[in-house]
Amino acid sequence: MLASLECRVTSVDLCPEQIGLDASVATALGYDLECVEADMLDLSMLHGRDFDLVYQAVSSCYVPDVHRLYTEVAKVLRPNGCYMAEHWSPVHMQLSDDRPWTGRGYELVIPYVSGYGWVSRHSTVDGQSAECVHYLHTHTALIGGLCDAGFSIRHFAERKAGGQPGGPQIEEQVQTFAPAFLSLYAQKISAP
Repeated sequence: MLASLECRVTSVDLCPEQIGLDASVATALGYDLECVEADMLDLSMLHGRDFDLVYQAVSSCYVPDVHRLYTEVAKVLRPNGCYMAEHWSPVHMQLSDDRPWTGRGYELVIPYVSGYGWVSRHSTVDGQSAECVHYLHTHTALIGGLCDAGFSIRHFAERKAGGQPGGPQIEEQVQTFAPAFLSLYAQKISAP
């Protein structure tokens, strides 16, 4: 989307298949896109680049240390640069995968501890089972951690997810108790 607005865009992902997909779509659409395979906890190859904006889709749930992530983002932003990040809500992540209704609400089964990790298993399109490690981060880590890393929060919002597994009625009901995402918009005010 940003490339279509004639912005110079760098796409960063740990997965080489995703980087390849980004590059092929950009080429097919005629956009110039720099694609970098890197871990978001080590952006050293981009340090000193002074980006105006870092946009991070929901992905902090895959790293054990959100403060380290924020510090790395701060190192690649210019002074007063902007950081837009979306996170799974910690409360939503604490719910059990099958979302059983207790008659009064939904049970929280994951401890509210920043960096707490667990393995979840999902079926893939081809029927295979895939494992993924998820990490919960507290509101203090997600929001306060931004301030600790030299950011000023400009906007915060909760957002509901759409099209989740389990059918629209179940997920819609769950999200009346726990919206799925937190959206943060922050500005770099000091060096990390």
